[in-house]
Amino acid sequence: MLVNEPAARLAVLGPGGIGKTSIALTMLHAGGVKSKFEGHSRFVSCEGLTCALLVDTLCIAFGLHKHSKDRLQDLLVFLMGTYTIQPLLLILDNFETLWDADFSETEALLKALGQVPLLSLIITMRGTEYPGGLQWTKPLLTVVGKIDAVAAHNVFLDICGCGDDKLDELL
Repeated sequence: MLVNEPAARLAVLGPGGIGKTSIALTMLHAGGVKSKFEGHSRFVSCEGLTCALLVDTLCIAFGLHKHSKDRLQDLLVFLMGTYTIQPLLLILDNFETLWDADFSETEALLKALGQVPLLSLIITMRGTEYPGGLQWTKPLLTVVGKIDAVAAHNVFLDICGCGDDKLDELL
């Protein structure tokens, strides 16, 4: 979807601790995605942020140091002026932080970001409900579920590189 759509809007949803961030980072580093966005991608953790702080963080990430009264407008003007030919990928991790704090302001922010024609957006978010304010790319991704114990065991061994005996001892 990220490679074939001019501007994909994807939400990776599910309970905490199951790898939503890992899925988003895997998408970011996939060969076709890296080629399409050619270094025009940003990964931002929303943990501990408000919408206003996220906008400030994005302004800094794009080098917008001018301080006006309407930072969101500054950001949108920059994004629409810069990303009319070159696509941009923005990943907002732990998006539930914003949503839980003020869903109406967060919805307005999503709606504003949705105006940028070549902005592909991935959010990771605890829960099963897609946030409003944005038309999500179809087909919608299914909610990421827990994996069974055998699969979790194998994933752990693949990541740590240790032997099965060490894991059994740990467990």
